[in-house]
Amino acid sequence: MAKIEHEIHLFIIWHNALEYRSQIIKDIEKDLVVLGIHDVTWSADKFEENITRFYRKRPNMSDKADRVGRGHFTLVVVDDKNPIYELRDTSKGQETVNINIFDRKEMFRKMTGPPNDLIHSTNNVTESNHDITLLLGVNCEDYYNSCFGLIENPRTEDVDDLVGAHGWESVSSLFYILNNTIEYIVLRNWESLPNDLLHDTHKDVDMLVSNLTDASYILNAKKVFPEEHRVHYHVMIENEPVPFDLRYVGDNYYDIKFEQDMLDTRVKNTGGFYTPNINNHFYSLLYHAYIHKNGFKDKYKIRLSDLTSELTPKYFDNEHNISEILKVFLNQNNYKLVQPEPSVVFNTTAVNLING
Repeated sequence: MAKIEHEIHLFIIWHNALEYRSQIIKDIEKDLVVLGIHDVTWSADKFEENITRFYRKRPNMSDKADRVGRGHFTLVVVDDKNPIYELRDTSKGQETVNINIFDRKEMFRKMTGPPNDLIHSTNNVTESNHDITLLLGVNCEDYYNSCFGLIENPRTEDVDDLVGAHGWESVSSLFYILNNTIEYIVLRNWESLPNDLLHDTHKDVDMLVSNLTDASYILNAKKVFPEEHRVHYHVMIENEPVPFDLRYVGDNYYDIKFEQDMLDTRVKNTGGFYTPNINNHFYSLLYHAYIHKNGFKDKYKIRLSDLTSELTPKYFDNEHNISEILKVFLNQNNYKLVQPEPSVVFNTTAVNLING
């Protein structure tokens, strides 16, 4: 196994543990390189929203906010030059974690508690990238690159609310954050992204995400309809509410295996966001046009024929052709036709043709 050269991690010293700040930082500096020490002040009216978005655990974390303190806190970003991973008991059960970070966090929690959660740290690089991106608006790599020549004098910029707390500055900035915090794809109709989304009269973003709760918190998305099964949200971009449909793995919009396969084989578009690969784009669009609609519209015939040199728009005038090509694809991949939530059409005539 190749040796891991280094990893970026972070510690948060919440407000109610700040009396231990100097002692904690002194201990961190023993064998970790401190890249930055930031004073973070979240707006009083945004504190609960920020901490809920950060931890992504439940709709309101007022009790957590009360325990850790609602005042300013300290963020310490570190570079671990010798990462070591071992099993440890965590709040999620046994996990393989970076023990240089995890064990130190546990020691700090004994020092500062009770309560036992006045110190936060990251357990692995995925969590580090998520946390640093949300807190500072840059991913681990970009943060590290910005520190060259500053190691003797760590970065000290003050920080305010989580990125996106007051809406998004641009579509591109939103996708930068998503790229570093969650698995997702834009399912279709991404031609206007990122530059022309706000000028598109039919603007909306159809996404498939790995986890709906995580995605809605990271996007700071607000539900449009109260029904639990509805996944239509508004996301504020450049002070304008933009519609997002957030489909998620296991929601029966597509077969769960198909959904996961689309995420596992996603590709990064030249616009800086993730989409299905060309094959999954074709078949997911074909499925959507045939199963999720009452009648196969001309616009889909054109789009689908543009995705392959083998089929012309006229090919899709024959319903037998449509059902056969989709049936073969589903059978080859062991995907099933699944009934989606009630707001989505389930074309039983098309389903019966495929199953017949």
